[in-house]
Amino acid sequence: MTSSIDSNVFVALWGKDANSLHARKALNSALSRCKVVASGVVSAELLGGAGRSIEILDELFDWTGSAVD
Repeated sequence: MTSSIDSNVFVALWGKDANSLHARKALNSALSRCKVVASGVVSAELLGGAGRSIEILDELFDWTGSAVD
């Protein structure tokens, strides 16, 4: 099974508040059950943030164990 992840989860992971913790728990739960992917649209939304690059997104996807579909 595959589950798609929204850009809001990735944005929450970058934070240093309760949302970051909740996002990490939700992502870990999903990863324990299935493959997690981000769509090309999610990747483009994340890339639109100030100071973000393809390399940063690649590191984020690697760190979270997710892939871009």
